[in-house]
Amino acid sequence: NNVSTKIGATFENMAFCGDNGSANTYDSNTYWNYVQEAMNVVANSNKVEGEGIFIAGNHEYQNGSFGSTSNATAAKIKTIGYTENTSDYAIYVFGAASGSQSFNTSDINNLSTWLKNNANGDKPVFVVSHFPIHRFNDRATDNAQALVSVLNEYPNVVFLWGHNHTLSDSHYDKVH
Repeated sequence: NNVSTKIGATFENMAFCGDNGSANTYDSNTYWNYVQEAMNVVANSNKVEGEGIFIAGNHEYQNGSFGSTSNATAAKIKTIGYTENTSDYAIYVFGAASGSQSFNTSDINNLSTWLKNNANGDKPVFVVSHFPIHRFNDRATDNAQALVSVLNEYPNVVFLWGHNHTLSDSHYDKVH
C-alpha cells in the first residue's frame, strides 16, 4: 500500500521470494495457514492486479513440509521454472529447490536454455530467487558463481532475492 501510494499506481504483478510463512512455526498446518493469510492479503488488495507469485523458500521445505504436502495453499507456491511472459516483461521463478542453500546445476542449465530462447533484450526479465547470489559473512549460496556467469550474459535480466536475514548485510536493498 505504501509503495503504491508513493508511485501513484497499482502493481500488475508482485513476487514474494520465499519463506512465506513464519520461521518460528513447527507445525506444517500452522505454517500453511500463515502462508494462506499472506496470500489472502495480496489477493484481496486493490493495489495488486493479480494474486501475486509466491515462490518456494527453504522454510516451505522445512517448516511447511513442502515436498510432502498435498495442501491446497502449498499447491499455489511456484517452483523453479515457472514463468510469466508478458509483452512488457518476463518473470522466471528460481526459488529454493530444497531446504539447503544451494543452486542446482540442472536448474541453472534450464534457466540458461530459457534465457537463450526468451531474453532477447526487448524487455526486462526478472529472475526471482529465494537465495541470493552474493556472500555475506559466512553465509553463501552454493554454486552461485555458476548462476552469476549465466545471468551476466543478459544485460536485461534483473535478479531479485528474498533470503536476507539482516539489514546489516551490505547488499541489502541495493541494486548491483
